Amino acid sequence: MKNYIYVPGLSEAVEKEIKKEELKTACDEKRKVSTTGAKKKYVQMNEQGEMKNHLIDDREIRIPLWKKYALTIKEASEYYSIAEIRLRRFMTANPEEDFVLKAGSRLLVKRVLFEAFLDANGEI
Repeated sequence: MKNYIYVPGLSEAVEKEIKKEELKTACDEKRKVSTTGAKKKYVQMNEQGEMKNHLIDDREIRIPLWKKYALTIKEASEYYSIAEIRLRRFMTANPEEDFVLKAGSRLLVKRVLFEAFLDANGEI
């Protein structure tokens, strides 16, 4: 809040300015407390031996593939080094297998069960 000097005859204008500033600061404080959306934070990332600060959004943080319960066909093909087309054909040809999970029209792969299947069977 700014310091004002009282001048006779201008006291009403000064009071209005003070009230406006108080309302503005109160609104700013409410906005700071009640923000919506994901919180942003600084993260240090190692890229080619250099440490850099990046402002990232919480929604950008991804769960590692080895911790996920189910993988998409694309994720599974990258994770297991199997061609995406071949994996998709195998999943659609064998929908009764335990590791196949249908989420609407999407096919998902149950990671742990698929790993056990790969260990038991040497090929797809």
